[in-house]
Amino acid sequence: MRIKSLIATIAMIAVIAIPQFAAAEQVIATGGSPSAQARVNFSIVIPSFLLFRVGAAGGTINTITFDLSTIPDQVGNSTVIDGSGGDVDAGGEARVTVRVVSNAGLVTITENLGDTPLTSGVNTISWDQVQTTSVNGVLAPPTLSDAGGGFLNPPISGSITNSSDEWAYKYLNATIPVAGTYNGQATYDAATP
Repeated sequence: MRIKSLIATIAMIAVIAIPQFAAAEQVIATGGSPSAQARVNFSIVIPSFLLFRVGAAGGTINTITFDLSTIPDQVGNSTVIDGSGGDVDAGGEARVTVRVVSNAGLVTITENLGDTPLTSGVNTISWDQVQTTSVNGVLAPPTLSDAGGGFLNPPISGSITNSSDEWAYKYLNATIPVAGTYNGQATYDAATP
């Protein structure tokens, strides 16, 4: 009987003690002009991150098309050709939205073409025939080239990067390629230190 009574007493003490360990800080003040102070600790966890977007949001890969089939007499005459496509309606100019946001220090954006020109079967057009320009002058794009490796560092404030722009693409049309549809994919890599 004593053991049951002892167990009941220990259980009662544990039940009474548990709320005291979980309770917030509590101060009781007494007297004529009482004053009390209680504190709460806060913790906010922010991970380092990098958001990088070229083109439409949501994972879509935009296509830029330069179609000279309606102006064959201009092929190779160095008349700069506007394209179509992208995610920005620019009235005849091919544009994509570019956005980079990071809290992890300096961001480097590199074009990574891996020595692969635009191809149609065995025929090629060099990437240096595709010109990329910044529309708003905020993010100067890396120059496309068959060798790859062109890069840019977006503006940074402290350790924060938060920039957006639009990139416009044009075909320089300085060579006379063999007839065909030339395809390729420009890859841009963004990285922090």
